Amino acid sequence: MKQQTLITATLAATVLLSACGGTATVECDEQQLYQSAVPGNRIEVPEGLDALAANRELTVPKASPQAPPPPGTCLDAPPTLSTSSSNK
Repeated sequence: MKQQTLITATLAATVLLSACGGTATVECDEQQLYQSAVPGNRIEVPEGLDALAANRELTVPKASPQAPPPPGTCLDAPPTLSTSSSNK
């Protein structure tokens, strides 16, 4: 029984300590896939179907311009969004 407890404790300690190990590299300077996204075309409705309501489209606001963070640092908070009427 004592040996089983010792083995269990050793395994638990190994699992817990191994979770803290390794190299955690955060690559903040590399461009992410979503940053190269471009707006797509509107959906073309086939003949015979009802057209989509333009007033129901989701308008994604543009991010407010900000100075980029210094190299090697990560963004702690998302950028503020511009809510000007020019986006409509």
